[in-house]
Amino acid sequence: MFHFLKNIFFPSCLFFYNASSLAEPLFEQPFLDNLMKNYSPLEKDLIQEDLRNISELVLRNMNTPKELKPIYLATAGAPGAHKSTILETLMHKEPRFKDLAYIDPDTRGLRFMINTYYSQSMNYYEIANAKSFQAAQQRAYDYWRDASNFIANTLLEKASISRFNIGHGTTLTSDKVAIFLHKIKSNGYSPTIVLCHAPDNIRVQAVAHRAKVQGFYQSSPEDVREKAKLFLQRIPLYFDFADEMLIYWTDRLFHPVHAASIRSGKLKVVDTKAYEGFTRYLNKQHNSPNYWQDLLKSKKIVNSPLEDA
Repeated sequence: MFHFLKNIFFPSCLFFYNASSLAEPLFEQPFLDNLMKNYSPLEKDLIQEDLRNISELVLRNMNTPKELKPIYLATAGAPGAHKSTILETLMHKEPRFKDLAYIDPDTRGLRFMINTYYSQSMNYYEIANAKSFQAAQQRAYDYWRDASNFIANTLLEKASISRFNIGHGTTLTSDKVAIFLHKIKSNGYSPTIVLCHAPDNIRVQAVAHRAKVQGFYQSSPEDVREKAKLFLQRIPLYFDFADEMLIYWTDRLFHPVHAASIRSGKLKVVDTKAYEGFTRYLNKQHNSPNYWQDLLKSKKIVNSPLEDA
């Protein structure tokens, strides 16, 4: 079942598993192989070195929680919706989310791929020979993106096998997201999905700021548009798998607001202005004045106070 892991570094002090403890792998072998198919043997070795380093960073001091169900905390939203900011804020400020294996192909992938992304594609020679620094960034991102996804998916598999609590930075918009979330639940996790949404102009500003000011390119214009559409399509699906949903709305750059929480079939509005902004924008994007309200009704969600929301 786990033969694809046999040549991947696993720190012995951090990782022990019994194959029978996991109902099924999160990812199939052909999917992982496909992510690595375009790299040379040397590049594959260097990717393994990056995996080794990032694994030590992400899984350092991790322990299997005593709770019956480990936590799977994941973002869902398009590029520029402040997902990383929201996720890291939750992991810093919410006690229940403090001890998570933080896995993200960008913030815990590309940013730490010193043997590949940085040394091979973001060195002074490559930057000097590119049309611009941003062009060098984009080229490096495009080339090593599959490798960063391979690393993130491998770490997700490792963390899941060990039943570590997981904080997953992701758009959660893949066409296989239903299969993935089903496996997460089948493997005993309690999923909390964080819906992150923002107007198009805010997302465009956020993506531009990341590339021009922070110096980190991680979204193509096509990605920004396409994943926004996919996020809207996937929202009903999240209700089917989440034990809890947190809704964040950002109508001002770098100021995401916790708008509402949904748990046990009950909705609690945390910030009325943000919640109204989220629902109004969502309804507009679906060309239906009652889209969100109808969705809540179809999922049997009622407006009711939550304890300790």
